[in-house]
Amino acid sequence: EALERYINDNLVYPTIVRENGIEGRVPVAFTVMPDGSLSGIRVVKAVDPSLDREAARLVKSMHRWTPGRRHALGNKPAAMRCIVVITFRLAD
Repeated sequence: EALERYINDNLVYPTIVRENGIEGRVPVAFTVMPDGSLSGIRVVKAVDPSLDREAARLVKSMHRWTPGRRHALGNKPAAMRCIVVITFRLAD
């Protein structure tokens, strides 16, 4: 819920893409490190260069996450891979 709100509040739809009516879903992969920082941010499947850049920028601008914990490591924080899909949709 908080992630969805963050995306809605901070997403900037690129003007040129909006004018051309381009929409799409951009999956962005990253690793949440044990300290909650994000690392290795990359677009998994490109849609449009402008949308891809905005999706990566949005993920890079996120605050620290609560890291995952691994039982095998004594329930200590551990690096976890995540994918967030950023949806670009024009209003009807």
